Amino acid sequence: MGRFFGGCCKRNSASATSWFILLALCCGVGAGRAEVTWLTPLGTVNETWSGSGNINTSVSGVLRSVDGGGSAQRYGARGQGSPAPATGDRFILSNQVGDTLEIRRVRFIGNRARTLRHNTWKKKSGGWTGGNSVAVTMDFRLRAIELNGTAPGDVFTGSINVCVADQESDCDGATSDADFSEVFITIVIPPGDRVIVSNLASSLTMTHTPGSGAAGQDDFCLGSSGSSGVRITATSDNASGTEFRLRNGSDYVPYTVAVAGVSLGQGQLVSIPSSNSEISNLECLSDITSLLLSATETAVLAVPAGSYTDTLSLLAEPE
Repeated sequence: MGRFFGGCCKRNSASATSWFILLALCCGVGAGRAEVTWLTPLGTVNETWSGSGNINTSVSGVLRSVDGGGSAQRYGARGQGSPAPATGDRFILSNQVGDTLEIRRVRFIGNRARTLRHNTWKKKSGGWTGGNSVAVTMDFRLRAIELNGTAPGDVFTGSINVCVADQESDCDGATSDADFSEVFITIVIPPGDRVIVSNLASSLTMTHTPGSGAAGQDDFCLGSSGSSGVRITATSDNASGTEFRLRNGSDYVPYTVAVAGVSLGQGQLVSIPSSNSEISNLECLSDITSLLLSATETAVLAVPAGSYTDTLSLLAEPE
């Protein structure tokens, strides 16, 4: 028979056949471990921001269970970000001068979606389906509020090394029962000046005050990255020449439009300088820009009582 040495077996006197039988019994080959590998590694992310809105993108891969899968087998994932966040546990990217850009959300989606955070283990609660492989997706969201704080022409890069395993200790190199797939990420910020319109209401009511006419105001944010300011073009669905008009059937009420205290003409391009106190930078941390609509008392009293409407469109562009 054999004696134990370091958890395995050493032969004293036995045939070669006995040696292999004892080795299997003593060392517990294949005893309940689940080896997980990347059959198809995750891809790379290369995105150029449009200049407005969020970035939503994803990469896909396929996991394989060496032990055959099955509903009883579980697996988990851990992402190691580079660069590592200085604080918190969200993944970040950096540019050539060390500025950072936060990836607001990273999800690992296999049998079930799990949000990944830097260096945090996420165990899958669902087992394998479809045999010994399962398709997985990692999706990423970068928010406009962070993207707006970047400089034109910036390029942000980083990576997330995704470990998959039966248990977290495998990702630390304790065993060979883990596998890694590194996702390299590049986000390009387009060059040139840009503007942003944030929190502009989709509807606005003008209230009639007898003796003072009708007026309505909405506070939003108009931001610019340039030193020259912005240009605004306003158009009215019920326009007549350069006049904005509200309509009820065949009756019209002319009204005026002002943005950041600057009067606009229907269909006309009007410049607002960056020195205007109501023009923000691209971060748009507060709604400091005013949109003011007004109609004179004479115009209001000249038409029958009723509800008058218009669709007003505003187009903002760099100066």
